[in-house]
Amino acid sequence: MKNNIKINVRELKDLTEKQLNKLKSIDLLKDLYPNAPETYEEIRGKEPVMLDNPDIKSLKANAESYFNFVKSDDYHEDNDYAQYSFEAVLTAFYGKDFWEWHNKQLS
Repeated sequence: MKNNIKINVRELKDLTEKQLNKLKSIDLLKDLYPNAPETYEEIRGKEPVMLDNPDIKSLKANAESYFNFVKSDDYHEDNDYAQYSFEAVLTAFYGKDFWEWHNKQLS
């Protein structure tokens, strides 16, 4: 291997930013990963930032829906409201693109 660099990864998405930059600096990136993008951000996605003005309409709607569900005859403890609320909070504070970034981190 060129320059005695040893990087044990199977897929491009498994590279750290430091490894990607090292491969680029010694002209090995395109040899190992011919379709590699130019930036680490393109591989892992742009990290979301908290919105200055969060859109809390979905939080209000989720809270109201849960409130109505609890007082209804259909209420049961086995429900997904905790997950819906969690998703609504992150979407409200980081925007709708948060989940695309999130899923890239897990893939």
